[in-house]
Amino acid sequence: MTKPVSSNVSGQYENSIPLDTRINFHERFSTNKYPWHRWVFDHFDFSDNARILELGSGVGKLWTENAERINPNWEITLSDFSEGMLASTQTNLAKLKRNFHFQHFSAEEIPNGHILFDAVIANHMLYHTDLDVAIPEIRRVLRPGGTLYASTNGKGHLKGIDELIVAFRGGDPPIQGIFDNFSLDNAADLISSHFSRFEKINQENALQVDDGLSLAQFCMSLSNANIPEGRQAEFSDFVMGFFKRQGHELLIEKNSGLIVAS
Repeated sequence: MTKPVSSNVSGQYENSIPLDTRINFHERFSTNKYPWHRWVFDHFDFSDNARILELGSGVGKLWTENAERINPNWEITLSDFSEGMLASTQTNLAKLKRNFHFQHFSAEEIPNGHILFDAVIANHMLYHTDLDVAIPEIRRVLRPGGTLYASTNGKGHLKGIDELIVAFRGGDPPIQGIFDNFSLDNAADLISSHFSRFEKINQENALQVDDGLSLAQFCMSLSNANIPEGRQAEFSDFVMGFFKRQGHELLIEKNSGLIVAS
């Protein structure tokens, strides 16, 4: 299998714990209370007999949070480069009693054989890939007229958290550095040679955080935070001190959205 772009990614997604930490943090503190995965699903336009592929399916939240909206005629394949993540997805979706297919592969090597998909979903994961390989692969497995739905982040997303981590350990910002590879700001240029129609849809949102410990745990769950285990207690104290100086409440900008290309 092709290795992801970031050397930290494989370890980060070996199991679902770091991802669960981040998902729970966003669900708890987002000012927009309409669930993210419901919002993404709102923008899907699938036919009654659609063949759908999700890349980097994570823990299956897209489907568990929209269970009643899943057409029983859809043929849905969920994939991930991490066997541990894929196992979590299978466990979480078992209760839905739907005919999901699960496959272990990366976005750079999609083993579709003769199958073409009506839609490919890639939620917050393309920035981890080698886009020069992944985008042509996605285009290859889409039928003519098929659609890519790819969520990502844009400039300024979680800037306050980037600044907090850099203030502690110096170096490069951990968050912006991840999704610069595929962001709301550069996606059009990156995929325009493979897709003729392109739409960018932003979601209005922010984080209103009133729990410093949860903020510290979120920071340490990030793949590029680079806070060694021996300094994590020190970092937690640093965050708690900063949080106290902010009056025990912090507003953090978010900039996330969906790319729809066909």
